[in-house]
Parts: sequence; structure tokens; C-alpha cells
Amino acid sequence: MSQADAFLSQRPITTIDGESLLLAPDTLCVHGDNQASIKVASQLKQRIAQTQAKARS
Repeated sequence: MSQADAFLSQRPITTIDGESLLLAPDTLCVHGDNQASIKVASQLKQRIAQTQAKARS
């Protein structure tokens, strides 16, 4: 979730090599077919809605 939060707030992410990358993704993928992936997708949906609401105000 930390990378998704960084994307949404336009902050750099840290790669596994320790580099910082500033990305502007158009999509986010949630991999998995279990309850954990459903929870992550739900949390992402909420955070995206919060980010959009802040941008409008």
C-alpha cells in the first residue's frame, strides 16, 4: 500500500535497489484471488476516492 499511497500523492517510490522513482501510473493492479486481495482492492478504492475528493476541494 505504501507504493500506491506514493503514486496517489505524487511522491517517489523506492525500488528494491533503493533508487527513488517518480512515476505517474495510469493503472494499479492487484494480484491475487483471495480475501487479502479483495481487502487491498477495497482499501485502494477508498484511498483513490479520498485523493480525488481532496483534489476537488
